[in-house]
Amino acid sequence: MEFQTVWRSTAYGAVLCLLSSVLAPNRSYAGGGPENVFLMVNESSPDSLTVANHYIELRKIPPSNVFYIRYRGNMAIAKGSLFRDRFLLPALEEINRRKLGGQIDYLIYSCDFPWRVDFSSDFPGKTFPSQVRPMASLTGATYLWAFAKGKRKEMFSLNTNFYCRSSSAGTVVSSRGFHSQYRWAPGGKRAGAKGLPYLLSAALGVTYGRGNTVEEIVHYLQKSSKADGTAPSGTVYFVKNNSARSTPRHDKYPAAARELRLTGVRAKILEGKSLQGKTDVIGMTTGAAQLDLSASRCRFLPGAFCDNLTSSGGLFYAPKKPPGQTCISEFLRLGAAGACGTVIEPYALWQKFPAPTIHVHYAQGCSMAEAFYQSVLGPYQQMLVGDPLCQPWADRPVVKVKGVSDKSIVRGTVEVVPLATTTTTTGVSTFDLFVDGIRIQRCKPGGKFPLDTTSLADG
Repeated sequence: MEFQTVWRSTAYGAVLCLLSSVLAPNRSYAGGGPENVFLMVNESSPDSLTVANHYIELRKIPPSNVFYIRYRGNMAIAKGSLFRDRFLLPALEEINRRKLGGQIDYLIYSCDFPWRVDFSSDFPGKTFPSQVRPMASLTGATYLWAFAKGKRKEMFSLNTNFYCRSSSAGTVVSSRGFHSQYRWAPGGKRAGAKGLPYLLSAALGVTYGRGNTVEEIVHYLQKSSKADGTAPSGTVYFVKNNSARSTPRHDKYPAAARELRLTGVRAKILEGKSLQGKTDVIGMTTGAAQLDLSASRCRFLPGAFCDNLTSSGGLFYAPKKPPGQTCISEFLRLGAAGACGTVIEPYALWQKFPAPTIHVHYAQGCSMAEAFYQSVLGPYQQMLVGDPLCQPWADRPVVKVKGVSDKSIVRGTVEVVPLATTTTTTGVSTFDLFVDGIRIQRCKPGGKFPLDTTSLADG
């Protein structure tokens, strides 16, 4: 798990952040923090700026990790070429220009970006089966950035995500932390240079059509930021019925519920289309066209993640026949920290939706984005909306330093000695030192950081 201590060198205005990574029993190197985020903001949109400003303050995102672009185009759909040329490639180039390539794991969008991307013009004359049309979500295309950049048709497959291990037999696998520098091979194995790279991606909110208001987005982001490390006492609910939206994942429910209980998190498998009157929802997996959440009298706890297998959960157009299928914005409106849904007809293929193990990964300390992407084999149509950094079950060490104190003025060369205490038996694995959002050093426990303030001032 990761925790940051911040102290300030007022002599040169440099902000120094110390992050420690901890490995706990049955937990994973996981999480990430503000220095691992690259936040995309549409400066042509007051709403995008407002949401971004709140998130920057809530999560302490460094200025070096915020990228402002101007976009006044269609807020619902973009062609693949526009996505590549206006969003993806400029972001990747800016990350490298700012020397952040070794630390950015999350490429996050504020609101007012197109939530659906049409890649059909990348493949003229190519016919795709209806189950795998070349239509992706903004976040799915960003996670699969290497496919989008290279115009690779394999992007529209059911097994493009090697960071995810298949759990089709209901077997729960170990959780793993994510780093963009890792490369992955089939079967969820770490690989060398020939493996596939990914970038965790999410949108903080969607205001278009059936989306949320800015006030609603700010509200659920505030709730989620307070959930980190709280080990909430809520219940994860797996709801089953006989519809085609529910049955594809039934066989995976028992193993996920059992693993959650072993982790110390309550889990229940219930019959029905939706929950009714549950006030302790920290997670939900279900499958139904219309959930009528506002009348359910359910309460979503801070940090809750909700997933409903239906065709139009991530489709933000107003339905032609109201009320239509439940949009993921409804979960967020009621206070969930995150939700996901497909932006086009997915044909009820379970590989396109999170396996129930998403809640296990989450409960084992992973961030929401890590838990999500470890659970979906073919995520290209899934729109992930909410706070990707939310980490309710994180083990957070207490980090201190010797050699410099908070708000002290330092000159010349100093030695910073990082120290951490944890509730685990295995303790801290590494410490990272960031200056103005950029990682400059790393050391193991017992090590120290020699810090030359004159070189920092020059740089």
